[in-house]
Amino acid sequence: MKKDELIYYLGFSYCLGIGPMTFKVIKNHPKGVRGVYETSQKELSPIFGVKLAEKFVEFRRRFDPKKELEKLKKDGITVLAVDGEDYPRCLKKG
Repeated sequence: MKKDELIYYLGFSYCLGIGPMTFKVIKNHPKGVRGVYETSQKELSPIFGVKLAEKFVEFRRRFDPKKELEKLKKDGITVLAVDGEDYPRCLKKG
């Protein structure tokens, strides 16, 4: 995971309807996590399905992952991504 991708991981994790299986598809997509996060609703539909793509685009309009990450840091909360260097090895699967 690239360091600047953490905010996109956070954004997807806050969106209801995007669970581990959908996120796995996102991570494996050629556009990458950031590319999928920033893409158009039309391009999201084949990835998420029409309803979830619409829901995600609406969520994305209201949610600022950079501000949320700053708020979490201010509150003393460290955000870790399973693909990140800081994620404990003993918690990773396989």
